[in-house]
Amino acid sequence: MIVVFVVDTSPSMGRPAMGDSGLSRLDLAKQAVEDLCRQLRKRQIEHHRVLQEQSQAVQRSLINLGLDCTTPHSFLLLSTSRQHPDTATCAAGGRLLVGFSEGAPERLSATESSSSISADIPPLMQLQTHMETFQRELKGLQAAKWDPSHSPFPDGAGGASGLNSALSSGLQLLSRYRLQNRQTENFGMGRLPSTSLVMPNGAPATAALQPACLVLVTDGACLRQPPKLGGGSLQLQYGSQPLREFYTEPFRWDQRIFCLGVGSRPGITGSQYLHPQLRALCEVTGGAHWMVRTSTALQAVTESILRRISPPLPRELPLPDPLSSQETNTHATQAASVLGALPGASYVNGGPVCCFQGIESDELGRPSPKLRAMLMYVSTMATIGAEAEAPILSPPLWCIPESFFPSKKLDSLPPRPAQPLLYFSKYPSNLGLKSFEPLHVIKML
Repeated sequence: MIVVFVVDTSPSMGRPAMGDSGLSRLDLAKQAVEDLCRQLRKRQIEHHRVLQEQSQAVQRSLINLGLDCTTPHSFLLLSTSRQHPDTATCAAGGRLLVGFSEGAPERLSATESSSSISADIPPLMQLQTHMETFQRELKGLQAAKWDPSHSPFPDGAGGASGLNSALSSGLQLLSRYRLQNRQTENFGMGRLPSTSLVMPNGAPATAALQPACLVLVTDGACLRQPPKLGGGSLQLQYGSQPLREFYTEPFRWDQRIFCLGVGSRPGITGSQYLHPQLRALCEVTGGAHWMVRTSTALQAVTESILRRISPPLPRELPLPDPLSSQETNTHATQAASVLGALPGASYVNGGPVCCFQGIESDELGRPSPKLRAMLMYVSTMATIGAEAEAPILSPPLWCIPESFFPSKKLDSLPPRPAQPLLYFSKYPSNLGLKSFEPLHVIKML
């Protein structure tokens, strides 16, 4: 998974945090980022250990569920203010401090202007060097200094403009990284909701998803201040983002945004402290937001973030099919007992987010509200063959079609929403209202 950290380094982050610890808001933000990185790496190592201890059948079943995680986490770091104004940094107006490692296709190394990593270095050593660079740049973050009584708010001191630039640059980096494989977008041919999806050639779609999350750590003061004090509104910019003509939003369905608010006062809840625009940005991407006041509350907040990034596996695997009236499969029951006994197993990389809406209106005639949820593939009892010597959960064989029919009359593909909208109904007879009719398909051909 790719984790992009955007740390607010506006002048307000230099104020002291709540409590008698003597920490500033920026110090608390750096502790939160460091703790989250450590827990993410620890959870991935634990997942590998548990996976290697299982039998070959269980390992194959977990891989077919998309739980194979051979690629280590990549951590990116951006600040809202320029940290090195006297040197030429790689991108984002001097705000990108740590980019993709040397093994990434984009070659967005954080210190490529000063020190480059040789291509002959093994990947493990490159990863260690990347983490050392990340830790060094994180500890060296400083809040911008500004005296309102002497000069206007400087351009490179963060504020609302710096927050918009950092968030937009983070999403643009993720979009550029997705160009390495065409299966990730799959324009005009539907969306692939799992990395273990079987393709027509029989191979799994390992690049069908590029799970990523953007973690914003801020006090939100820049969105509540007037423009003369560096304030403003939240406005994400497409900029030079690739494939922007194919999407209506700057994010993707496997990218979630989380926000961590620091510096709140006692008696103020997270919903009251965080700006409504930040809360809406988190909710529309399927993410969430939290608030941390002191360093003693970091552990509980970190555990909550980890549960949202990597949801736990269901207690029963595989799930029983409620529509199937077949007799219980002995191999399926055996697989459920084995997979259900994995301690602390979770979806390491999460899953894509989809929108769901009921076809029927409510009692007042209004359209049903749109609900967002992550798609997690879990095999059912029916996908396990009784003739197999060891029960193995099968990979998925389905995809989410496009919202339009790919006709030859189209000069270009219409833009798709970041998250597909799936309609559902409690009455099967109503499904024809939003689905392709056979006669309509024949006419389109």
